[in-house]
Amino acid sequence: MDDTLPAVRYLPGASPHPGHAAPLAVAESFVAGIDRYNQRYYWEAHELWETAWHAVRAEEALASLLQGLIQLAAAVITHHLGRPESAARLLGRAQVRFGVATRDGVVAPCGVDVAGAVDAVAAFLSGGPWPGPLLLVSRPRLRAPVRVVGAVLVEGGRLLVARRVAHLSRGGLWEIPGGKVEAGETDGAALERELAEELGVEVVAHEALGEVVFNYPDVQIRLVAVRASLVGGDLRLVDHDEVRWVGADGLSALDWAPADRPLLAPIRALLTAAPQP
Repeated sequence: MDDTLPAVRYLPGASPHPGHAAPLAVAESFVAGIDRYNQRYYWEAHELWETAWHAVRAEEALASLLQGLIQLAAAVITHHLGRPESAARLLGRAQVRFGVATRDGVVAPCGVDVAGAVDAVAAFLSGGPWPGPLLLVSRPRLRAPVRVVGAVLVEGGRLLVARRVAHLSRGGLWEIPGGKVEAGETDGAALERELAEELGVEVVAHEALGEVVFNYPDVQIRLVAVRASLVGGDLRLVDHDEVRWVGADGLSALDWAPADRPLLAPIRALLTAAPQP
């Protein structure tokens, strides 16, 4: 519990608004929102979670979790204002958003017992007591995704793709080769280093073509696709068991790693526009 709680529990039409604190980072807003909610500062919790939601709107699972929490708080407020039908609709929407987050594996890492929270609000809407606290069933992990770069190496209208060895995570799936951006590295420097380490080739990185945030069961990554040129080296395999050069028509025939799939559209466009051999 922190010592920055406002002096009153604000509910529209029932008490004066205590004002707003400075914006917080995503993880801080998430935890502070739970703190406010558990002290019945439902509007403050709503606004803190909305701040976090604006920062992660492109990340469907995290955004869905935060939307569900926002709608949960709004349901309590709306019921207090004497609008039970609207409150019930908001609770239903919260359940839908929590369903998306649970499907994508985010709720458990973030530690919120959303099922218990929904039940508590449902009981409140049916004339029961104020909802109990949001329980954290595990330590919250709303942290920045791991930044990963992937090389879009194109020659003669074909893309270099690599299949991960079976014993690694995502083993047997195809990907654009690359790896994690280390602290202090630019995306381009990381790409050039990773391609030298993984494939034994020298590349020059160019512009980014797109990026996607994806939640795997073991890690959340931000994958940035960077166009690159092959300039030297002798190809060797370390984390992959096969590499191929494929054209635009061959992309859909491969079993891609899930994080790479959203990037196939800009890659296909690049391949289609590239000069043919």
